[in-house]
Amino acid sequence: MLKRSLHIAGRQLFYLTAISITLGLLLLITAIWLSDQVAERKDEIASWASQQSGYPVEIEEAGLYWLDLIPKLEIRQLKVLTKQGDTPIFQAGQVYLAVDVFSSVRSGELMIADASIRNAQLKVEHTADGQFRVKGYQHQSQQPLSDDNIQTVFNWLTRLKHSRLANVQVQYKDDNEPALSGQYIIEQASLRFNNQQFISEATLALPETLGNSLELSATAQINDALNITSWQGLLRLDEVSLGKLLKKRAYRGSKLDDGLLTATLNVQKASQQALLAGLELELTDATLSSSKPDDEFTEVSLEQLMGHFQLDYADKQWQLQGKQVQIKMAGEEWPTTFFDIKQETNGELSGKASFIRLSDITSLALLMNDMPAVLVNTKPAGDLQNVSFAYSEQSGLDKLAMKASGVSFLPWQDYPGANDLSFSIDKDKNKGTLELDSRASAIYADTWLPDSVLFDSIKGKIRWHKQDNEWAVNTDGLQIWNDDLNILLSGEVEQIKGVTDTDLTLTLQDIAANKWRQYVPKRILPDDFEKWSADAFQQGIIRSGTIVMKGDPTAFPFDTEPDQGKFDMQLNVEDVQLHYGPGWPDLMHVNGTVEGQGNNLLIQSESGQIAGFNFNKVTTTISNLVRSNPILKVSGILNGSTSNALAFLKKSPLKSRFGSVDDWLQAKGQSNIQLDLTVPLVDPDNTQAKGYVSFNQSALTTKAIAGLEIGNINGRLLFSNDGVSAQKITATAFNEPIVINAKTEQAKTYVDINGRV
Repeated sequence: MLKRSLHIAGRQLFYLTAISITLGLLLLITAIWLSDQVAERKDEIASWASQQSGYPVEIEEAGLYWLDLIPKLEIRQLKVLTKQGDTPIFQAGQVYLAVDVFSSVRSGELMIADASIRNAQLKVEHTADGQFRVKGYQHQSQQPLSDDNIQTVFNWLTRLKHSRLANVQVQYKDDNEPALSGQYIIEQASLRFNNQQFISEATLALPETLGNSLELSATAQINDALNITSWQGLLRLDEVSLGKLLKKRAYRGSKLDDGLLTATLNVQKASQQALLAGLELELTDATLSSSKPDDEFTEVSLEQLMGHFQLDYADKQWQLQGKQVQIKMAGEEWPTTFFDIKQETNGELSGKASFIRLSDITSLALLMNDMPAVLVNTKPAGDLQNVSFAYSEQSGLDKLAMKASGVSFLPWQDYPGANDLSFSIDKDKNKGTLELDSRASAIYADTWLPDSVLFDSIKGKIRWHKQDNEWAVNTDGLQIWNDDLNILLSGEVEQIKGVTDTDLTLTLQDIAANKWRQYVPKRILPDDFEKWSADAFQQGIIRSGTIVMKGDPTAFPFDTEPDQGKFDMQLNVEDVQLHYGPGWPDLMHVNGTVEGQGNNLLIQSESGQIAGFNFNKVTTTISNLVRSNPILKVSGILNGSTSNALAFLKKSPLKSRFGSVDDWLQAKGQSNIQLDLTVPLVDPDNTQAKGYVSFNQSALTTKAIAGLEIGNINGRLLFSNDGVSAQKITATAFNEPIVINAKTEQAKTYVDINGRV
């Protein structure tokens, strides 16, 4: 039984094998016959293609090959000619077309398993009216791109399982941007469709004027409705000349004239709300320029920009990162830096950066149009390190922290400029700290000060906080010094319920008395005091002192509202020269104190000189210092010789009345002068003077009478703006006692001398 069963099975297998061989032979014979028919009918194929395309088609060789039961049509030396038939529009060395028989039968539509074109040539033009076309192909009006068009293309591509291009030369001519013209070679390109996924790759050799090459690979996932659900793309550029590509493309007035770009861009889109992009970038030898007039900008040289950049976008929030960023601009390299900027769904923007060079950012911004006026006019420069910030539209700048060095900016409007400021700032919502640590810094305040001021050091910490409408600013010690001054500011200013309160102490040391005006804006000084003080302090030094202000500054100087605060000043001065009034001899080598309280200033001279007189006590006061019509008063006793007393009168505004006395009188002996001077600073010509010259065993000789000597003079000669007077000045003449009286009447001085000769 078993033997019979095996015999029957063997016979069946033999029959099946025989049938299969017979069918295979028939298919082989059919394939050979079809191949021969295709080869013999290449002209008919060309004619059919001509009829379908409307352009003459030439085929040098055609054949049909079978691979895995898939018929594959090969055409060699294909040419598509212009309608005149004299010039090729398109030509290819090889064209392959493979039909997927089983998929075609199963789907009821023609399915192409494989298609390829090799060694092809064509010419493409970009016309002046913005149209792209193949040269020689008669242009037809282009339909606007729509979703239906895209769906149709996708539907056709799904039936093309695998397509390839190799060594396709495209001669491109651009009438709009001639720099882009040249020969492009598609070295290889492929497009595959499988399991609802498109996969493409391409390598493009660029014209020598544009760079080396471009590589592209991409995948896209589609659904049954032929909609893209996700995609990913990779683009590689090798030394592409961006200047040629982008020279005519400006961003807000700035453009890239030169630059070589080598980059790898990887982009992934997983959904409609998610995008991830990474960029490895190397840009070298770049030059940026502007559309502004030549006198408003200079070119910017960007020698190198390298780094890895990543953008992550998802559901209305995004994050941009830069890692291992290397920048070289205008011959200066940045330290390797990173940055990270992100925006949340609520609109809050935050970021951080390890290093920013402001001068380079400013240079780029100045190339652009419509930049903020404060940036254009101040042109900030300097280095920022460890920068972090947070910003929201509701509350503004919530956080800011950074360390700055060498910061400089130009003055603009009423804002001063500065050079070489170094500081750190740490702001967190309603409070913050500013720590200054600057060396060799300059301040430029054209609208405040006549000249720039230089400081060897600005150092200290300033803190502030703000809550609703209340705020406070304080410092433990802000120190500023240079060759002219050394000051230390400490205290607090606060505002509570709309009222400002101060508690400030300014400690001074080694202040050049004739330089203080260089550091105090004219606009904050009362007009009358400003005019007087312009040349009042000729030399000297404020060795030490303090200025204290407490209370509401709107009530300054607190003379009418003493309960609102106080202003006190205590200064110790050395070797000061005070030009207190026009025409009067200066107070020289003054050592003493300067005291200020409220609206009054008191200069108490402990020692000094005036017109050759030494003095121990001279008091200078200024009342109504910050009010209208300030009054300066000088009062003191001067100790010296009688000849100096006469010289003092000659050098003073009283010289018109007494100046000639010194010409015909010669004096010996000791004299003192009591001087009381009142100078209205608004009208110094109306100065009032009074006092007396005291004679102590003095002697006078005159050129008018030879041999006449008046000696042993004792008494006082009173003087004022109205003249002089004297009563019973005793003296001797010709060894006889005499008494001298004097008075002034109607601008004439009368002298009465009584005695025996």
